[in-house]
Amino acid sequence: MRTDPLYADPALGLELDLGEDLASNLWSAFRQLHLELVPQYADRILLWNAFLQELLIEVDENSHRYATSNQALAELVDEFGERWKQPLKEYEVAFVIDNLSLETDQISLNGIEMFAPSETGLAQKGIPKDLIEQFGKREGTFCIGMAFVQASDIRIAFEALRERAAETLNLLQAAGLEGLTSKPHAHELVQWFLSGHYLVRSINQGLPSNWELQGFHRPYGPTVRPLGKEISKGIAKLRLEELEKRPHEIRDRIKRAMYWIARSSTHESDDHRLVDLCTALEILLLPDGKSERNKGTLIALRYNLLGGTLQPGAVKWMYDRRNEVVHGDPLPVVDQHDIWQLRDVCLSTARLTLSFSTENPTLPTQEGLVSSIETPEQLERFVKFCENGTYHGSQIRFLLKEARKRLRNPNS
Repeated sequence: MRTDPLYADPALGLELDLGEDLASNLWSAFRQLHLELVPQYADRILLWNAFLQELLIEVDENSHRYATSNQALAELVDEFGERWKQPLKEYEVAFVIDNLSLETDQISLNGIEMFAPSETGLAQKGIPKDLIEQFGKREGTFCIGMAFVQASDIRIAFEALRERAAETLNLLQAAGLEGLTSKPHAHELVQWFLSGHYLVRSINQGLPSNWELQGFHRPYGPTVRPLGKEISKGIAKLRLEELEKRPHEIRDRIKRAMYWIARSSTHESDDHRLVDLCTALEILLLPDGKSERNKGTLIALRYNLLGGTLQPGAVKWMYDRRNEVVHGDPLPVVDQHDIWQLRDVCLSTARLTLSFSTENPTLPTQEGLVSSIETPEQLERFVKFCENGTYHGSQIRFLLKEARKRLRNPNS
């Protein structure tokens, strides 16, 4: 994680001790670089990994230079980005917004033109009859959005548009809610989503090529395959068959946490997934309902005391990123790897909670369960791991302080 001196990336097989400040600065630079390279990277992931591995090894081998000079680090990342970039070409992208009916209206917003999918209207956009028929076979109501983008390859032109399309959809839904202010069930009328159906054509010196259907990328639509064995495996691992036997307060909390874990999978944005997953952790590990200023510290400490295995500093770091999301950080705060880890933390916390309740059937509430894991023996074990360096980094000092405070005053 980006939390401590360790910079780990399992995809690259790297685990580098860069130092806390350097790892943080490098991660910030990567965030900005990623935004610039979105139109560049698809189908080049192996090359990207090779470049990235080379860059990380360079930073590790010359860490003193880059730790003492932000300018040197910035120049290195810029040079890396320039080596990666390809010439951009202009493309026109058409995509589908399901459940949105515009009838005869046309809307232009955020550089995207949206209209109802009449055969005449699509033909005027140069979309051939066979592709019109594929759009026409879709069930339900939908509209078409179209925009111009720049990308390095026609296969990834819609990737360059994806974030703008998602932002535009949010703007449309907000506008719809404002226009429906007087309607008591307005939210039911704005359940629109991007289907993942895309048409793309290149624009060469102002002349468009033929449209190509790119329907394999479906950020909001489901990918379907048989999952019976995987679901059965998950039920057994989470011990869900024991759930109804638990005290109702603990059972209901686990069910509510599962709702937020499941809900997180419906978002396109990793940042939005983060907020839902953090809510699940609050339900399980902050049962007293107090508005604590150190929520991330308590969640990370209790996760560890319950038996969680992820580095507790990483758990606090991920929870603390929630504030950046809800208070409007303009850049992406987390990535898919972070969400994968946080989702695992949530699921393991639910599993460990259920197991602890099964082993301690006299505990009727989640608050009592959480109090039972904060024993002097457990807290002393945690303090020892912090003091001997098993847990380290800036986040750990907050956890160590909290553990010592609770040893001195168990009711704090």
